[in-house]
Amino acid sequence: MWADPSPAVPAGVRARALVVEGRNREAHDLLLSVADAGFVDEQDRMAAIWAASRVGGPTVLEVLASPEHDLQDGFVSHDGIPLGPQALAAGLLATIRGDLDEASTCLGEAVTVGDRRAPVWGALARVELSRVKWTAADLLPLSDRGRATVVDEARRLALAARTFFVAGGYRHLVRSTASLFGSAEALDRAEPRLGHLVEGDVWSVGFGASPPVTVPTSKGLLALRHLLRNPGRQVPAMELDVVADGGDPERIDASRLRAELEAGELEASELHRLLLDPTARSRTSKLLRRTVDRLGKAHPVLGRHFAATVRTGYACSYEGDFGVVWRL
Repeated sequence: MWADPSPAVPAGVRARALVVEGRNREAHDLLLSVADAGFVDEQDRMAAIWAASRVGGPTVLEVLASPEHDLQDGFVSHDGIPLGPQALAAGLLATIRGDLDEASTCLGEAVTVGDRRAPVWGALARVELSRVKWTAADLLPLSDRGRATVVDEARRLALAARTFFVAGGYRHLVRSTASLFGSAEALDRAEPRLGHLVEGDVWSVGFGASPPVTVPTSKGLLALRHLLRNPGRQVPAMELDVVADGGDPERIDASRLRAELEAGELEASELHRLLLDPTARSRTSKLLRRTVDRLGKAHPVLGRHFAATVRTGYACSYEGDFGVVWRL
């Protein structure tokens, strides 16, 4: 009902209902369409902030961050009705911007303020903080010793929220914790452990709790996608060079070439030329680094993830956690 078009349902409330129903593209487009008009009241604005934290729409950020709101004991309210901790709204806005440090600080405060006012608010804040912690963990290299600590914290926050929702009979909220225990579905919205590198007229790119954005197509995106399709494999720079130009990677598949060498169908000098071409190494490495830098400007969280997980050289690779799901 709330998701259906109706003059009686404000845009932000409807956008949130659309996200809950899984109609994410509709929610994104709705938020963009009302960005210039603003939102009718604080309930509408708070609902829009939550929806935007899932499906994005950076052009609505300035409207969503409007300081015109009523505060009572750290809570945003409308006509005396509490709508949530102000720190929760601030944390979600920071997550949309890709500032995970600020988001973590604000959401930690939201947990404290929420617990003091009513446990359900604290539990809702823990869900959002767990999403941010999972994302922060996936920005660290697998070799980082602190990564396990962040993952454990994300799981404990999710378990605390889930336990409260189950005990309180909030069955509709139990579903909100499903992705917070290390698995993700390939949905067209922001989710922990989920990455987006989806080709179209423009590409949809994103990572973790920070919602996807769109960027123009480029050769570097084609090369990155090839690495993501071959996680952990040492992909020769020459192979990526072919892919970036829109060619068939089978032309330079390393395992096939080695098989041909062993079978006497390929000279060692030719294999060496194909796999250890310094020009291809330099060109491909620069391409990947430039692309990661550009992505970092468009989507800071995705840029940080690739900076920590993409290796360049004669052989390039994506070394992210295999538990991360990618929409490609």
